[in-house]
Amino acid sequence: MPSHSLKKRHMAQQKVPDAAPAKLTRRKTSPQPSLQHVDYVLVWLLFILSVMGLIAILSASAHVAQAQIGDASFYFKKQLIGIGLGLVGLLLALRINIYDLPYWLKPLMAITLILLICTHIPGLGLTIKGSSRWLNLPLIRLQPSELAKPMVVIYLASILSNPQFSRLALLDKLIAFLPVGAMMAIILKQPDLGTTMVIGAIVMVMYFTAGTAYWKILGVLGAGFTAFGIFSWSTPYQQARITSWLDPWADPQGTGFHLIQSMIAIGSGGLVGSGFGQSVQKLFYLPEQHTDFIFAVMAEEFGFIGVCILLGLFVLLTQRGVSIACKSPTPYLKLMAMGLACMISIQAFVNLAVVTGSIPTTGLTLPFISYGSSSVAVNLAAMGLLLNISRHAPFKTTGEQARHQT
Repeated sequence: MPSHSLKKRHMAQQKVPDAAPAKLTRRKTSPQPSLQHVDYVLVWLLFILSVMGLIAILSASAHVAQAQIGDASFYFKKQLIGIGLGLVGLLLALRINIYDLPYWLKPLMAITLILLICTHIPGLGLTIKGSSRWLNLPLIRLQPSELAKPMVVIYLASILSNPQFSRLALLDKLIAFLPVGAMMAIILKQPDLGTTMVIGAIVMVMYFTAGTAYWKILGVLGAGFTAFGIFSWSTPYQQARITSWLDPWADPQGTGFHLIQSMIAIGSGGLVGSGFGQSVQKLFYLPEQHTDFIFAVMAEEFGFIGVCILLGLFVLLTQRGVSIACKSPTPYLKLMAMGLACMISIQAFVNLAVVTGSIPTTGLTLPFISYGSSSVAVNLAAMGLLLNISRHAPFKTTGEQARHQT
């Protein structure tokens, strides 16, 4: 009997150390890694794309700005201010504890929804070419739909990474998705079909990354394409976009003018282009030459080689984002990284598809390249979050690798 009791006491003593570490490792937030762990390849990509955007805007907008405002560098200087604000946002996003973001989700989502609603209020919302996408604030013209894209990414990363979400009933899941659906509905009402498409694609990518079944993704995609088709044919304005895309030469001076001038610019570039500042189509032939159709001006001035370099930069940026997502230590960071990377790549793909006539025309800018202070500022801040996530990836110094090999 004494030996049996000693054996039981010895077994109990062995179990104590196993339970203790579990309590010690429980943390509300994760400690921040060093800034040395940042993905500097992504930093250089952002720098190169921003500089390329400034150069393209200076060339594409000079004649328009001189004619409209009397200052050829007006849009260039405005974009420079947007980049400056974006760099401040990037540094702030890089320094915050990214695990604290879910605690700020409710007020941030509420503010974004309120700003989106304000675009429909006369006096606050600014309507340009039939679309109410901007807020005419005292010191800045803000486009709330740009804020909505990273907010959707953060929100979905927070709820989809929660293990309890998969066990919720279908009604509860739909209720959780309601804020995102409300944002998409308000943006579609502006109307801004391009941004709605981008947000919908981001949602699909994040649900796929979270492990949603293929058949569910395909079902939602089918419903989305059906809704897109119905909306695209619901008004004469939208119908004109479809018909002008199918046959732009049917009305070359009207609905097909944008696409025809864009294709002329792209085809005129040849292999090496006409040279910086030498585009002919930007001289009041190509509409929206410094915003939605800036890629056509770049293709004319820098040719096929310049276009390939630009496309390669966007592909590399997407690769860095996917790589950061794959290396992320938690589902929350993995989902957020994938969403932020796809936010840029999907919008770039849609813009390039529009400019080349692959899909109907939608008002969507080319990230970091097109003129748009709100767009470039929000995109740089979003990339700050992606850089923040890269700091959490497993990292080994050369000395640590050598010790590991020995």
